[in-house]
Amino acid sequence: MGGVWYFGSDGVARFVRDNSRRTVSPYYEEYQRPTTSEEPKVLIYRPTNQVVRSFNDLQGKLMDLGWRKLSPTVQHPRIMQFLRCGPSSIHLITLPTDFSCFSFLHMVDILMKNHEHFAMRDHI
Repeated sequence: MGGVWYFGSDGVARFVRDNSRRTVSPYYEEYQRPTTSEEPKVLIYRPTNQVVRSFNDLQGKLMDLGWRKLSPTVQHPRIMQFLRCGPSSIHLITLPTDFSCFSFLHMVDILMKNHEHFAMRDHI
């Protein structure tokens, strides 16, 4: 059974299973249900309320937010990575090079690392 590790303000890590109703993180309730093909999601860029429809759109927005695109490697030619270094942290986003493989989990990764600038909504 899958789940997610959450770190509380007391410094204690807790493992929350996917089927659990217990909430440890303010983001957990919104993402506790896995998406299905009947519930497609879209990534929204909040400042313009624009749907991200391609990696060209996404790359420009990430670079404006201080992310740097890393050079592709021979070992992993089908992924692209973005790096952002802060004063006390390093963040990495790994995405497939084919936008048709861009999934719910990739959207959540972008959202959690840029929550003020991105949102996820049901596809209409």
